[in-house]
Amino acid sequence: MIEVLKPFYTALSCRGKDFTSAKIHPNIITLLGLCISSVAGLFAATGKWWLTAIFIVLGSCMDGLDGLVARQYNKQSAFGAIFDSTADRLTEIFWLMGICIFSSTTLFGEVK
Repeated sequence: MIEVLKPFYTALSCRGKDFTSAKIHPNIITLLGLCISSVAGLFAATGKWWLTAIFIVLGSCMDGLDGLVARQYNKQSAFGAIFDSTADRLTEIFWLMGICIFSSTTLFGEVK
């Protein structure tokens, strides 16, 4: 692990305990991260790059947090693993589609 990120991971681990004590299921955290990442795609499509970056970081934190909560809460499952990896691919699709939409409207103008 990169030593610079260790304090960040430790803080994220503390947040995982908060989710565990609130009895929030890891799949809900995955779904929340997917929603946050879709908003990042929308901001990318409109060219709001700072907001895109902020929502990408937030979505990525949710992605790291769901596995952490699953291990702490002992809620690991085959469905959760498949759901998490599918959500990761959908997240990438949202971001890339946002960039493609922004690029196409910038290059070709808006379709009327």
